[in-house]
Amino acid sequence: MIKKSLLFLIIWMCTLPTFAQFGKITFNGLGRSYINASELSGNITKNDTTTANKTNSGVTILDLNFNIKPNKSTEIVALTRVEDKFGGFWGNGLTLKFRQLYARGVVANAVRYRVGDIYVENSPYTTFNPMVEESYNQAELFNMYKDYLYYDNFHVKDRWHMQGADVDFGINFKKNIHELLFDGYIAQNNPITTATTPETLYRGAKITLNQSKYFDLLYHYAELYQMTTANQKTEFHNPVQTVEMKINLGNEKIKHRFSGEFGASQYKVKNDTLFHGLNDNFFDVGYAVEFVPSKLTFKVSYREVGPDFRSAGAQSKRLNFGDQPQLFTQYTNLQTFRPITLFDITKDEALYASSITNTLMAYNPKYANVMPYGVATPNRQGLNVKADYTAPEKLFNVFADCNFLQEIKGQGTTDLRKFNSIAGGITLNLNEWFGLKRMLKITSGIKFESTKRTGDAYSSVDLKSNLIDAGLEYEFMKDFDVLLGAKFLTAKGNEFLPVRDSYTQITDFTAIPNINDKEVLLGGGIRYRFSENIFLTLHYMNFGYTDKTDSGLNYNINQFVILYTMKF
Repeated sequence: MIKKSLLFLIIWMCTLPTFAQFGKITFNGLGRSYINASELSGNITKNDTTTANKTNSGVTILDLNFNIKPNKSTEIVALTRVEDKFGGFWGNGLTLKFRQLYARGVVANAVRYRVGDIYVENSPYTTFNPMVEESYNQAELFNMYKDYLYYDNFHVKDRWHMQGADVDFGINFKKNIHELLFDGYIAQNNPITTATTPETLYRGAKITLNQSKYFDLLYHYAELYQMTTANQKTEFHNPVQTVEMKINLGNEKIKHRFSGEFGASQYKVKNDTLFHGLNDNFFDVGYAVEFVPSKLTFKVSYREVGPDFRSAGAQSKRLNFGDQPQLFTQYTNLQTFRPITLFDITKDEALYASSITNTLMAYNPKYANVMPYGVATPNRQGLNVKADYTAPEKLFNVFADCNFLQEIKGQGTTDLRKFNSIAGGITLNLNEWFGLKRMLKITSGIKFESTKRTGDAYSSVDLKSNLIDAGLEYEFMKDFDVLLGAKFLTAKGNEFLPVRDSYTQITDFTAIPNINDKEVLLGGGIRYRFSENIFLTLHYMNFGYTDKTDSGLNYNINQFVILYTMKF
């Protein structure tokens, strides 16, 4: 297989001079080498004669992006990856594949298109890809891994990566209306593995009426749906339609924005006599003010998302808690699966989902229980308050994001859960404070969540979790940096997680009666910057997991890492 791929690549590259006669060819890409030595210790390794507690692994990759422009209105982009896993001697672990391929261009100087790999995003209630378990203002040492996780899984901001076609165009007007913009797409959501596998497609559109700089009106449409096959006559459909309004007022010193989004969803299966469908709606209204000279912004909003509101493109999770971590997957002679932890969320790219699902995915309440599916989480109503301030000369930046929510409908009882989350962070540029020529930056972030429901001993809920982040970057010599990072998570209380059928309806509850966990991730190392986009990092990490309940599970993972990155 590898010989055929290499032969194809050589033939393809030989044809590039032919393209060069008509247009321009440019190259860019990324190279990365990652080697780690890891060790597992703690009580889970006692009397374990089947599981290795030490491992060495690594990989070297080279991604080469071919940008071919046969003419001024067309561009073809192909991303190839050469990957050599640690331990594959003399080319035995070498693989070659095309990771991305698309063509884009402009038709008649009016209509833009893109075919192949596309990125789609509408509104947070239609097509959106949030990372709700993400830390707030984490250390640069951990941000390096975040960049790699998102890069390898094609997570660009809050967009979904798909294969399909996207087209957009605009119409300008002379009076009353400034412009009318249209963006539409259709994509395949799942690979077809067998003849009986139903093909799942995703389509959407956004129409924007820009009346002036003061008023925008938007229409969003998104739908995940299945095509019937010879052996499956049912058809799944999940259309969502919303209307969004934005009013902008103010002047150069102070700006006001009034916003609102309203919509409804359907969740139905045609030709299925056992399921009659789910229908619900939502609304989200808010006001934001920005004091431009002082660089201070403040926003308050209120939203209500119905219990049966279903939007696959907005509620699919980026992190897949139904999977297992790659490192030290199992432990003890019973081969028990190790649960996903902060360590794995920070570093394991295999846990990150790459497609939209038609179900509400599993989640761990320790990491995100207030909004496990982002702002589109069903059965929530309440306030969101945000604030952001950047001091003069960028001395520091501070921000906050708070939610005060409760359920609309009780689950398993008439009593309602109440949810509070308080999150924020601060960045101190101490080199600006003290007039230092070299970088000295301290970052800190916090996320506190609380879930509470009154009731009897069989229904009451009281769960609290705290996630604290801290980091330091210090350039102690020219191009040499010290990187330090820390994460502290504590979770205590109880919760009931819903059990849902294939139609996302609640059929039962799983009680988690005693949560009392502590997780600590510490890291430190040195980075040398050859240039802005080329650097070498050597660092050490220690992760500790402690379960203070009767299970008594505790362990440590120690890891030494060599990381080389080159962007070109």
